[in-house]
Amino acid sequence: MEQGQFREAYQEYVQSVLTPTSREVKELSSDWKSPEFWEQNTGIEELVIPTPIQDIHKRIKRPESVENKILRNPASFPDGLAKVSFERMTDTVGLRIVTYFFHDLSLVHQVIMNDSRLVISESNPPVAYMNSSQLSILGILGEIDKKEKESGYLSIHYIAKLANSEVSEESRPWFEIQLRTLIENTWAEIEHQLGYKPEKATTLTVRDQFRLVGNYLSAVDDHFEYLRSELQRLQVVTVADNHTPLNPENFPHELHEFGLVVTRREMDGLLKLLFSRGITTIAEFHSFATSKNIETIKNRYRIKVKRAPNGFELVANLVNLKDCYDPEQMNQRIDAQIELNKAWYDLKEE
Repeated sequence: MEQGQFREAYQEYVQSVLTPTSREVKELSSDWKSPEFWEQNTGIEELVIPTPIQDIHKRIKRPESVENKILRNPASFPDGLAKVSFERMTDTVGLRIVTYFFHDLSLVHQVIMNDSRLVISESNPPVAYMNSSQLSILGILGEIDKKEKESGYLSIHYIAKLANSEVSEESRPWFEIQLRTLIENTWAEIEHQLGYKPEKATTLTVRDQFRLVGNYLSAVDDHFEYLRSELQRLQVVTVADNHTPLNPENFPHELHEFGLVVTRREMDGLLKLLFSRGITTIAEFHSFATSKNIETIKNRYRIKVKRAPNGFELVANLVNLKDCYDPEQMNQRIDAQIELNKAWYDLKEE
C-alpha cells in the first residue's frame, strides 16, 4: 500500500474506531479521578488528598508515528504499510495516569486490574519498569512482569481493551495504559523531548547522566512519600515519651498515629504478642512500625486478598517484619501471615 493510501486508511480507522474508543476510555477513567470513587470503592476512609490521581492524559497515535513504528519493526509488522499493521498495534490509543505519590501506584494498579469494564491482555501482560525493592513496597513483587530501563525510567504499562463499546467486538482495539508518579512523568517528558533512546548509540557519559538523574528522581519520590506519611502521622500529637513502656492506655494512641483501630480484646492479644518478641517500649514499636512497612503490608493484602488488612492483622504482620529487610522475605512473611489468618478464620467458623 502506498503512503497516501495508507494514511487515508488510517484516517478512516481513526474516525470509525479510535475516536469512539478514546472517548469511551476517557469516560471510564474519569471515574477513577473523582474523590467520590475512592471513598466508595477502596475502603480507605482518610487519604492524605481526596484522590491519588493527579491527572489523566489520552492520545491517539499520529499517522507519522504509526508509519515510523511499522517501518522500524518489520519483524512485528511483516505486511508493512497495510491496514492489518495498524489494526495489530496495541498503542494506537494511549492513556497515561499520573499519581501524586509512589504508594498511590498500588491503589491505582488494583483499580485497573479489577475494573470489570476493562479486559487486560493475557498475551501482553502488565509490565513494571521497576526493581524488586520498589515492587515489594507496592505489594506486587512476583505478581507482575518486571523490567528495568537503563535510563532509570519508572512506570507500569498495561495493554487493555474495553469489555463493552459501540465499536464492534471484532474491531475493538487494544490500547496502552501507562501509570507513573508526577515526578516520573516529568522525567519521561524531558527524556522524550531530548529524544534519548537507550538502544541507540550514545556515549557512556550520557548514559551515566540519564541513569543518575533517574536515581535522583526516584529519591525525590521517596522524600515526598516520607513527607506525606509524616504529615499524616503528625496530625495526631504524641504525648508519651518514646521510652515509656507499652501498656493498654498508651498503645491505642500509638496505633491511632497510623490510622489503626483495634478492639480491647485484640489490644491485649497484640500486647502479649509484642512482649513475647521483646518489644516493650514505644521506641521499640516505632523502630519497625514504619510507614514503609505499613504500606508494604497494606499493598500486599490488596493484592492477595483484595482488601486492606484490619488493625490486628497489620500489627501482627509488623511484628513478623521486625529485623527483616529483604523484599522477597518480607512478601513471604506477609503471605504466610495471610495463610495463618485464613486458617484461623476458617477454624472459628467451623
